[in-house]
Amino acid sequence: MNYRIINYLIIFLLLDILAHPPQSFNSRKEVRGQTENITETTEQKKYVSEDGIVHLENEMDIIDLIKAVSEITGEAYVIDSSVKPGKVSIITPEGGMRKEDVLIFFDTILRLNGLAVINADGINKVVNSSDISGHGTPVESD
Repeated sequence: MNYRIINYLIIFLLLDILAHPPQSFNSRKEVRGQTENITETTEQKKYVSEDGIVHLENEMDIIDLIKAVSEITGEAYVIDSSVKPGKVSIITPEGGMRKEDVLIFFDTILRLNGLAVINADGINKVVNSSDISGHGTPVESD
């Protein structure tokens, strides 16, 4: 009796597998925020010119600014759920700014908007500056 139940379960499992073609199984996992198509990633590269000068838009959403800085610096950022999207007005010299100055500029914009970047265990986290006390402070010892 038990063998009959096991056989039925195996048959149903095989029928279920055969009913779905292998192309319907996507082994690639997507992370929220990285599901944009290829054209958007090529558009993000427009921020840095060949000579290393960075050009940012005048009006940007804070989330788009974090994405742009991530693209420019090559670093990953985790955005805390308490960070709310909002517009930021950016005024840069007409010639743009050097790539080396982007992080200082980015840090200033975040502080003006009540945000901060915490680097813990090699991960950059963007959080509200009022929540900094709740995050662990990295301790280095010799």
